[in-house]
Amino acid sequence: MLSFEHSNVMSLIGVCIEGEMPLLIMPFMPNGSLLEFLRHHQQELFFNSATEPQVSSARSKLLNVCRQVATGMEYLAAHKFVHRNLAARNCMIDSYGLVKVTDYFRLTEDIVYGSSYNKEKGEGGSEEKAPIRWMAPESIENDIYTESTDVWSFGVTVWEIFTCGRIPYTGIPAMGLLKELQRGQRLERPDNEACSVEIYEIMMLCLSLESRVRPKFKSLVVRLSGLLQRDSGYPQLSDHFLCWKQSCPRQFTVTFVPTL
Repeated sequence: MLSFEHSNVMSLIGVCIEGEMPLLIMPFMPNGSLLEFLRHHQQELFFNSATEPQVSSARSKLLNVCRQVATGMEYLAAHKFVHRNLAARNCMIDSYGLVKVTDYFRLTEDIVYGSSYNKEKGEGGSEEKAPIRWMAPESIENDIYTESTDVWSFGVTVWEIFTCGRIPYTGIPAMGLLKELQRGQRLERPDNEACSVEIYEIMMLCLSLESRVRPKFKSLVVRLSGLLQRDSGYPQLSDHFLCWKQSCPRQFTVTFVPTL
């Protein structure tokens, strides 16, 4: 993990092993989690009735977020690293507006989303938690984790992004979700005008029941980049709000995160 170096992946600076428990040293993310950020800026990003320029601007910003997350996941997949817990709450935003995939070693436990985690029995009878609403059917049923299962989680994350932080499958109990997914139940298209038919089709492709049908992150980055370039007119979105920047000053504040 110390070797990971990508603008859309949270870096691990080091580990402190002195004291009673190990501490991870990671960059400080002043803008918090993507989930909090989306909810805070909902009025700027979620429209039921608005002018085309407003909708187009929101779509470009949200597409840009999706592409950054997909780019970070493409990097992890290229390094044969399976995330297993991708969600908006596990992406952070730095002071430059860059979105960074984090929690790729499953160390954090979200309090607000506690009800979204289903308790399971781990080794030795200990209780473990699983983010059922973001998990692929084969992960829920057979404990299988691959790039394809991460792609499923990405599809749910894209839905979160375009709903500005709603909880997926709110009307379905976590324990009964697998059966509903196998019956064909899927997330409805967000009622945000910024979510086009093409974007929803990408979500549904990621949520294909057969894992072999789901795209790779590499192709998702290409597809999202194409939509973003078409909508914004530029290969790279230059807006300062959640902008895509190829290079940023290597400046950070250190914070300590205790391991579980």
